[in-house]
Amino acid sequence: AAFAAGASYVAFGAMFASRTKPRAPHAPMTVFGETAELDIPRVAIGGITLDNARGVVVAGADLLAVVSAIADADDPAAAAARFAAIFSSSPASCSHAVADSAPFLPPTEAP
Repeated sequence: AAFAAGASYVAFGAMFASRTKPRAPHAPMTVFGETAELDIPRVAIGGITLDNARGVVVAGADLLAVVSAIADADDPAAAAARFAAIFSSSPASCSHAVADSAPFLPPTEAP
């Protein structure tokens, strides 16, 4: 129904504890298998780090929503590149990942 109404993705989370939304309910990794038939990208959000991101992609997430692990990194662009590399280095079972999603670009300051 959401897709028919114009949604371009559906998000599930919090996958892990998150400083951004500490009271968000937990979503189990199994949610991606349970929603595999959806014809819309499935996004994992909440507590995503470089240490746990690969497991979320292997579980079936098409995209990752990441805040702190990139924004708080010493080199946000390098951190974003490491997240992007997870999709290209994942096993064939994760080939569903959206490869043409827009890369992370840090916000620019208004003049």
